[in-house]
Amino acid sequence: MVREGFFKTPIASVAIAFPPQTVKVAKKWLSLLFTENSNLAEYLLNMQSTIKKENTDTVTQYFSPNPMKLCAMIRFTHDYSTREFVRLLEDSFEEVSQESTNAFKETLLDAIGKRRIQCGDEIAFYWFDNGDLMLTKDNDIRAIVHIPEVNKPLLEAFVRKDRTISPTLADCVENNISAIRLYGERASNTKN
Repeated sequence: MVREGFFKTPIASVAIAFPPQTVKVAKKWLSLLFTENSNLAEYLLNMQSTIKKENTDTVTQYFSPNPMKLCAMIRFTHDYSTREFVRLLEDSFEEVSQESTNAFKETLLDAIGKRRIQCGDEIAFYWFDNGDLMLTKDNDIRAIVHIPEVNKPLLEAFVRKDRTISPTLADCVENNISAIRLYGERASNTKN
């Protein structure tokens, strides 16, 4: 839940989706590098895809030369100001140059519209292996941008406890990575 205002009214539900390769990397981060100062967002964005195309003559529906690393989705439960939403995300951009911040804000506003976000609208961000970021609104691709400086702080707005727009989501990600079972994995009674 993203909460806003004095009464901490819920304004949106949030979710994050990890493809199998990203789950493996997140589990490695959790088991090897978890400290108070570790940064899951940086670790995930710096991972190199291990997906390799073995037969260059065959392209299947499952092959992508630019695989998705992860996706964060926000479904609004109330009407909300577009500009306030952009400001909410922008709070994570303190280490980003003004030029990159402005380019991202302009793209985001163009992608989601400059009017109010309506109850039920869904905005999603998809991070890709080559540094591209895709923005969708209600499952409609609105923009694909390449502003690498924005990728980490934007992801931190979802998964880093001290910068998140949703503490519930950040806690859920951190506490449940080890419980995710991929196809073919055996259940484990121990937490990584």
